[in-house]
Amino acid sequence: PFLGNLVYTLHNKLIVEDIKNRQQNIAFESVERLSCLARSEDGKLVAVAQGDVGPDSVARIFVYEVNHKVNKQASAEPPRLLNTLSYHHSGIQSLCFAKGNEYLLSQGNKDGNSWAAWRLSNGRLVQGYDLTTHGYGPQN
Repeated sequence: PFLGNLVYTLHNKLIVEDIKNRQQNIAFESVERLSCLARSEDGKLVAVAQGDVGPDSVARIFVYEVNHKVNKQASAEPPRLLNTLSYHHSGIQSLCFAKGNEYLLSQGNKDGNSWAAWRLSNGRLVQGYDLTTHGYGPQN
């Protein structure tokens, strides 16, 4: 737990639990199953990814700011969506923050054989590679 809260996934939900009062909030509900979660070193950012592609054949990554401030009712404020990232054309199996909160790395599942590096300040793909198409860079 960071900053007084615990963040976890349950099937297709991202849940933030205030440890002090045990209040759980569903921060996000995906159409697809959520496969992995990463939390930044300082605990302020959380990234969660879809394990399968959506109706548009792309798996998405959702990056949230997890606010540790407590409101007057003594419950944590809900996370705020910062970015929705898409590059992988199969599910995503792992996420990792790099250089503090500057970059996010993502790896596609075994069916997609892809990886991507994202700059979080603007939500842009810095570099990606898809082994199935042998292509570099952002998808067009």
